[in-house]
Amino acid sequence: MGEPVEGGSDAAGPGPVPGEIERPAAEAENEKLRRQVERLEKELARNKAALEVRGKASTILEVISEGAD
Repeated sequence: MGEPVEGGSDAAGPGPVPGEIERPAAEAENEKLRRQVERLEKELARNKAALEVRGKASTILEVISEGAD
């Protein structure tokens, strides 16, 4: 008595599949990650531009320094 009959179900139901994310939660996570990627891409572009400016400034300072000698 009290044991599930073969082919029957328990009172709790089947429940979520382990490792599977609920659809709305997965969509929210995807949107969060898209925003994060967009923010990081902008940050990367800004950092690349800053490095380019720094490289040009370094070259200019080197030319000026060589001219002073």
